[in-house]
Amino acid sequence: MESDYALEILYLISKIFYISNQLIICPFLTENNNLDPWIQFFKTLLDRPVPTELESFVEDMNEIEKRDKNIHWKIKGVVSKLTYRIFSKFGNPSHVEDQLIDFSKYFKDTYAVPLLESHIQLVFKRKTHFVG
Repeated sequence: MESDYALEILYLISKIFYISNQLIICPFLTENNNLDPWIQFFKTLLDRPVPTELESFVEDMNEIEKRDKNIHWKIKGVVSKLTYRIFSKFGNPSHVEDQLIDFSKYFKDTYAVPLLESHIQLVFKRKTHFVG
């Protein structure tokens, strides 16, 4: 089990990446395969299981608010937002600027399906489990 300190670091790394690439993606990440380790890292965070006591079904609003503030769900929340933002910006090559078309095609062919699988797993899990 990871320490709370390690989880806070993962949260900060994800948050910094999200904020620093919010308006435009860093040009370095669009070259070669520089985005590969980041996407693999974020996919790993999305697919990581949370402790069972944080995902059991609950209807109590106080407990829901408490779980939403838990570091495990905060990490998944930031990573979900950032991967969705990247997917929505670069998932369709016909909607990007000319200089980013090649990157967008590469992103669509390489990352789109794995990222969508991770997001869909979380959405489907909401039927029977708590998802922050």
